[in-house]
Amino acid sequence: MNTLHRGHRMGAGAAALVLLASAALAAENVDWPMFGFDPSRQGLSPTRFPSAKLQRIWSTPKPRALFTYVEGTSYWSCPCLATVEGEPRVFIGCYDNSVYAFDAATGAQAWAFITGDAVNATPAYAVIGGRPMVFVASSDRSIYALDARSSLPEHTTRRIWQLETFHWAHTVNPARMASPMVAEIDGRPVLFCGVWNNNQSGTENVQRGEVLALEPATGKILWRRLIGTGAVNTPCLGTVRGEPALFVPYEPGSIFAISAHDGRDLWATPYAAGEELMSGLSVAVAEGRQLLFLGGRTAWAYCVDAETGAQLWSTNIGTWVDSTPAFAVVDGRPIVFFGTYTYFVFACDALTGKEIWGYRTRGIIQGSPALAHMGDELVVCVNSLDNHVYVVAARDGRFVFRHHIGDFPWTHYLKGRTIWSSCVVGTLAGRPLLVVPSYSGVVHGFAAAASSDNAGPPRDSIFDALGEAYTIPLLIVVAVVLAITARRLIATRRS
Repeated sequence: MNTLHRGHRMGAGAAALVLLASAALAAENVDWPMFGFDPSRQGLSPTRFPSAKLQRIWSTPKPRALFTYVEGTSYWSCPCLATVEGEPRVFIGCYDNSVYAFDAATGAQAWAFITGDAVNATPAYAVIGGRPMVFVASSDRSIYALDARSSLPEHTTRRIWQLETFHWAHTVNPARMASPMVAEIDGRPVLFCGVWNNNQSGTENVQRGEVLALEPATGKILWRRLIGTGAVNTPCLGTVRGEPALFVPYEPGSIFAISAHDGRDLWATPYAAGEELMSGLSVAVAEGRQLLFLGGRTAWAYCVDAETGAQLWSTNIGTWVDSTPAFAVVDGRPIVFFGTYTYFVFACDALTGKEIWGYRTRGIIQGSPALAHMGDELVVCVNSLDNHVYVVAARDGRFVFRHHIGDFPWTHYLKGRTIWSSCVVGTLAGRPLLVVPSYSGVVHGFAAAASSDNAGPPRDSIFDALGEAYTIPLLIVVAVVLAITARRLIATRRS
């Protein structure tokens, strides 16, 4: 018997689309079993912290080795949280080619499994046929099903099955995998995963982006849909005319709506954004209408009608948006939240795209927001490239909490080609928990406590107050003025 995730919100408005994940064995447990919390990818957890006084309660050991900087590779994937036969667990992929299971109460390592390449995609957890399983999409072009239990029966291997999506022999390029999801379609569990296989060896040249639907118990391919030569980003699940639908972001600039039954097209034509898309998709119902939210690589955030593929609004953000938007209704108003490359986390009206507020950190926010309640208010949790995790109020963007999570280990990063992970929230063993991966090589766990590890808001300099758009022109003007002044002083001294 398959176990259903407690507290699942039908973000796509379809009662038939039920998330398959671990049931909380106690009523107070809330898992975060996949990227974006559930197939709608809304990033909203029913987790409730008693207050916003957060304290770091554990940090994991660093992985075995620090490799050199690799473009397009994160240190950690986004984590997923689950209660496995009463044991609280954090499952997370790493660029050291492994997927780890950590004890969510202490941060101690429970087990690790080595794949053939980096694991950048977020693992997905589900109980299939009574067996707790973790599904891992590795850059070695394979999808794995692993036994999630810490203690396995004698002569039992952790790997249940492995599907190689494209042959590895005599090839040179790793795959780029989207985060997998498990959902119930027509009464049976289905595992969905997007993959881009890129082979530029001397014998063949292949670029193939596709979506696979698999039987999670066995890895059997139910259907396989080719999208194009470009990469496929993380899809979400909703409906089109009552039929379960996967909405697939295609990196060259399109969104496809395909049937979850067989992969056929459900829109007359794909939605064309006209720009590179690195954002994942989220879907939600606002005022009876099913909406898709995403960001682009020029300066815009978008909203698309999920039934037709027609664009409803676009908002000029002024920078790249790789963050998958989160969604919540705050004081009766539907709002989307996302991070940007100008260091801001923004809240926009989900129906019009109008900006409600923006909070500026001190670094790029590429990861996706996680939403939960702390005390009596909904908060937005994000990781920033300034090496801190931030918590701000969802209603007005007011600062709530900040903590240093470790420094970036290399001397530089490539803008847009360095992947930053997202934090997640859940309630494990009856305790609300904020789990934060970092590029320092450590994963941190935060919980509510009597005293707080709050570092306070960052201090503003004059350049922080001006913002990045004005700082560089101002520095140029100051440099020119200083150069002219110095030249005149030299000329006066000579005369």
